[in-house]
Amino acid sequence: MARGCSSSRGISIRERQSFPRRPMSTRRRLTSGERGWMSTRSMASRLAVIGDPIEHSKSPLLHGAAYEVLGLGWSYERIRVPRHRLNAFVNELDASWRGLSVTMPLKTEAHDVARWRDEASNLTGSTNTLVRSFPGSGSPEDFRGFNTDIAGIVNTLRMLQFSSLESATIVGSGATASSALVALSELGCPRASVVARDVARAHSLVDLGSRIGMSVSVYSLGDLATVPRSRVTVCSIPGSAGVDLSALERADDDLLFDIAYDVWPSANALEWTRSGGIVASGLSMLAAQALIQVRLFVLGDPHTPVDREAAVWRAMCSSVGLDETGRQALSVG
Repeated sequence: MARGCSSSRGISIRERQSFPRRPMSTRRRLTSGERGWMSTRSMASRLAVIGDPIEHSKSPLLHGAAYEVLGLGWSYERIRVPRHRLNAFVNELDASWRGLSVTMPLKTEAHDVARWRDEASNLTGSTNTLVRSFPGSGSPEDFRGFNTDIAGIVNTLRMLQFSSLESATIVGSGATASSALVALSELGCPRASVVARDVARAHSLVDLGSRIGMSVSVYSLGDLATVPRSRVTVCSIPGSAGVDLSALERADDDLLFDIAYDVWPSANALEWTRSGGIVASGLSMLAAQALIQVRLFVLGDPHTPVDREAAVWRAMCSSVGLDETGRQALSVG
């Protein structure tokens, strides 16, 4: 029914991408020639979120709010790029392009497109941010790849005060599920149950778990009633895709973190709250990882706060109906 494996030695992603509750007001400036430096005065001023479908994306609101506070006249748009078309799309970008936010179903393709990848991307095989090392170069081979989803999930669970977990459940087996598994590991969670339509595909998460020191068990959707109860269930399937989670064992105040936000509240979110649980949408995660993308697009470094970062964060949250802690739009009721 279930399989799992664990390792006493694992790879850890350092939590340096996490943003502070009160962002630093001073920092050392990166200068031309240093790793991670990007000139905001370069001619490269175009950004976009790409994927398919893309009409629902709120990334333009988040990024637009950030660049307005920073006084940057950059454009950020939505562009539909179907599966298997990312490489061709990137090859057509001219020197005006600075970077791309990448959503489903292109995160694995973005990993392959990137000339250099951060540790999180290499570990998960999933890349959601492409940044030109030298803005204005126009070279399709000049993109660095980053995974900011992991830090987005970590920060969201911390804001919701679910940062000490003995176990967790992940519904789904794709790129976002891989990021969720690593995020849970960063929070010290030793065990995870993965629920998937395709059990064979989900065993890649068992392998990932063994590399980061987590025990991972795999269940089919038909075996939901046998999945052990967890304080946190992360649903990584877009819009829950017709998946009924009502058979999952849960207790009052257990969290359903439904990463999708385009249809909200989802049927699973409504059912979960009726049974006494707590529900969070993916909007807070989207905002948290978008702030790290802003750092990358402006400075080329995910760990260095931008100028006036507290004001930037407030504007980003306000643009999508969240308060400063990302909590306002999380609950159903």
